[in-house]
This record gives sequence, structure tokens and C-alpha cells, in this order.
Amino acid sequence: MSNIVLIGVGGIGFRHFQAILNYKGAASVYVIDMNKEALERCMSESENKNDSMSLRFSTNIEDLPKEIDVLIIATSSKPRCELFKQVVSRCEVKNVIFEKFLFPRIEEYDEIGRILEEKHINAYVNCPGRMYPGYKKLKEKLDKTKGCNVHVLGSNWGLSCNAIHIVDEIGFLFDTYEPIVVNNMLVDTEINESKRTGYVEFTGRLVVSIGKKITIVLDSFKDGSVPYLMTLINDNKVYTISQTEKWIVTDDCGQSEKDDFETLYQSQLTDKVLYQLIEEGRCELTSYEDTKQWHEALLNSFSEIYHKNMKNNGECSIT
Repeated sequence: MSNIVLIGVGGIGFRHFQAILNYKGAASVYVIDMNKEALERCMSESENKNDSMSLRFSTNIEDLPKEIDVLIIATSSKPRCELFKQVVSRCEVKNVIFEKFLFPRIEEYDEIGRILEEKHINAYVNCPGRMYPGYKKLKEKLDKTKGCNVHVLGSNWGLSCNAIHIVDEIGFLFDTYEPIVVNNMLVDTEINESKRTGYVEFTGRLVVSIGKKITIVLDSFKDGSVPYLMTLINDNKVYTISQTEKWIVTDDCGQSEKDDFETLYQSQLTDKVLYQLIEEGRCELTSYEDTKQWHEALLNSFSEIYHKNMKNNGECSIT
């Protein structure tokens, strides 16, 4: 029987929990959250579990088992590093899945990297777009030798929170983990409060280059109601994608074709990742080592704006 641990069941964590209930293997699932209401919400959902699964709910990580097959840390970014260190000081962990944005302090990236290496823990970051059938289908059509130009735009779509998702999706489409270079010259100087208390968000234009052949322009408008769209140009073809409305339009020399673009909710994904990790020893998500530089480059870029305009050297709390 596998031991699965989920820490944090508010927001995205609850969606992880819903998916865990769909896991068909024999498992003991430990659910940890300081918020008792969040735990009660999970308890009310747990009647959907399979007969070979046991569930335990607690507010204390001291109640965790000594050995953990898969650890999912779905808290906000600020406490994530310390929570992980507390768990691995008590338990032997085989695999860990971190939610993004990984950490708000740059020194934590190397610190966690050292722990993962020393303890031989397989680590992944939950940027699940690469698991969407729509992106897998698009990937088959692209000429990876030609590179691409990408433009993402919309109103208030969470530039600092979600830029890593887009970088990861484009990296997946072109089979690359090359380092990124970030240009923040056109990011708005006004710092906004995030929807999550204690965190910040940005608007404006961010430009990200992956290697020499891929350029991504990200526009998040502070005002208005511009729908979220991605346009990708590759080999003289233009692909326009709406993830929210689940369609893709392909323009090939003036000939347009509209198709479905299938995405998946987190509640449809985590059980698949669990199966891959427990049964196959690896999963489709990006490894910690591969996404580490992408996170660091984005964090450094947003931190530069934050420190300059807030006139302090505190952490740039994005999540």
C-alpha cells in the first residue's frame, strides 16, 4: 500500500484532493491543513473514495507516516520551503510535487535543490499544461527546427503567477529546457495586491526568450475585459488558442480551420500523476531541476521591479 501525503487543501489543493480520490491503487492518504474548515470540506467529499483507500485528516505534520511515496505540497509559496524541510526531517520521501510559483526567496531554490540531491528525492513542479491533450496534439504539428514567436494577452490574468505556466507549455511544445532571459522593461511599475492575501501581482508586458529561437511576449492589461488568448507562429502557420473556451484556430497561408482544444482540470490530473509515479517511477510533469532556472529568472525579474518601486528589499511574494 502506498502512502500519499497532501499538504494544503485550500484552492488548488482541494482539486488535488478530488483527483486523489479517483486513484485506483491501494493507498493510505494523509491530508494536512491548519484550516479545520478546509479539512471538513475534504471529509464531506471523501465518500467518493475507492474501497482500497484509507483517509486520515490532521492539522499536524507530526501525524505523517515515516515513509512517503508521493508528497504533494499545495500551500501558497511563502511557507512551502519550511514545510518541506520539516517533512523530510521526519519522513523518508520518494517523490515530491511542488505547486508553483515555487518559492518567493531566491536562496531557497539552491537550498531545496541540495536537500533533494542529498536525500535522493524525485521532485516535480505542477505546471500541468504539458498534460493537456490540446497541447499534445499541437506539438505533433510544429516544426521544432524553426522556433516560434508567441503572444499571450488578456486582462488581469496573473502575469507573475502564471508566466511560468506559459514558459513550461512552450518548453514542452519544443522539447526544450534551455535557460530563459527575461525583459521586464515594459512591466507596469504599480504593484497590485494579489487575490491571495499577503501576495502581489503585476500587469504590463513581459518578454521571455528561451534559447535563440523562441520569443514569448506576455501582455496582462490592468483594465478592461480582454479575453485570454495565446497566438503561436511557427513555420509560417499561425495558431490561436483559447484555453477558456477550448478552441484552436490554425491559419495556414490564409486558410483557417477551427478545432477543439482539450484541456483538463486539476481534479482530472493528479490521479494520473500518482499512477505514473507509483507504478512507473516517473511522471509527465517538469522536474524541479529543469524548471529551477525558469523560476529563478522570473522571480529575479519581478523582484527587481518590486524592490525598485516599493523601495524596500523584502521578498517579492508571488504565488
